[in-house]
Amino acid sequence: KEKIIVLLGELYCVNNQYDELSRLLLQSQTVIYDNFKSKLSKILKRLIEFFNINNQNRELQINTIELMIEFANEKQRKFWANTLLIELATLQFHNKNYRLSLEILQKKLISSFKKLDDKSSLVDLYILEFKNYYQLKNFVKAKNSLISCKTIIQSVYVSNLIVSELDMLNGIIFCENKDYQTAYSYFYESFNNYYEEYIKLLASKTDKSQDKLYEVKTSKIYQILLSLLKYMILCKIMANKVDEIQSIYSLQAFRDTFKDTKELNFIKDVVKAYNDNSLLEFNKILSTNNTVQDDLILKHLTILYDILLTNNLIKIIKPFDCIEVQHISNLIGMPYKDIELKISQLILDGKIIGKLNQDLGYLYIFDNLKEDTIYEQGSGLITELNQVLEKLYEKASVL
Repeated sequence: KEKIIVLLGELYCVNNQYDELSRLLLQSQTVIYDNFKSKLSKILKRLIEFFNINNQNRELQINTIELMIEFANEKQRKFWANTLLIELATLQFHNKNYRLSLEILQKKLISSFKKLDDKSSLVDLYILEFKNYYQLKNFVKAKNSLISCKTIIQSVYVSNLIVSELDMLNGIIFCENKDYQTAYSYFYESFNNYYEEYIKLLASKTDKSQDKLYEVKTSKIYQILLSLLKYMILCKIMANKVDEIQSIYSLQAFRDTFKDTKELNFIKDVVKAYNDNSLLEFNKILSTNNTVQDDLILKHLTILYDILLTNNLIKIIKPFDCIEVQHISNLIGMPYKDIELKISQLILDGKIIGKLNQDLGYLYIFDNLKEDTIYEQGSGLITELNQVLEKLYEKASVL
């Protein structure tokens, strides 16, 4: 019965019959509980793995797992219920229900695993917590989740894959903080560790192992490696060290596995457009690669676009004392209002010393003015006075 259930689950998975697989999960848990109680979690975990392969029906997955949690609670299988809750929190994350996922983690799981002192599971939970906070743009709390992980792994063994993932997540946080050199170091370490695991997985391949789960595992690590290569290249661009990108292309792993990979053509084109300072090329890349879904890359593409736009505007404006905004708009190939807004921003940021006459549509450019030090001197004086007052307050408090 045990083998038949697993084989049937695999058959439903191969044929994308996920409704049938859902029914099998719900019906077989009673059979397994009655006949193979000790193997309950092992068999059902295997079926859930099949259930998650290429399954786009998130609602079906969530509803099925919720019903399984009810069964586990009814049978007082606390450990199995917690395992299913982790699965539910993960599904809610993938379904973009980030707050729901966090609620499950924080109200039900983290406290429960802390009581059990299950440190390995806590690491997984904090990683998922990080991912939710990251999607909610709460980078401070996301970083705190990583700190919790770091504290735990000092006292417990974790797999190489977990270490690799934590390095990647640390790199992402440093990217968000614009510390691209440190981010690159984390991505580099993560890439090397993931590649080591990838090679091990390929070496373990036998005729018997060519099943769907094997394909998914190899494909998943391969896609992570591709993302890490993109992140490493992105860090070099953002740090304005484009000349160092060649060192990434020279890596043995890159030459052996990724040299002719089409998925990297996009980021290579970005490097070329940035190197050429070509806004036209960059716009072309964005229009032909509008399916990019990686949040980190999308965010930094926007930053790069802004850098290129600024560079191109300054290059056009530099030779003139006065220039029509419409002329700049025509040269850049952007709407007049967008150019006008960008010029205003550059003037406010001090990147252009000039004045914009919006009525006439002219930009007047001045020679660099002598820096007015009155504000800085006044600010310094106020700071010093504050320090004096604080010391007086401290002495008064003692009295």
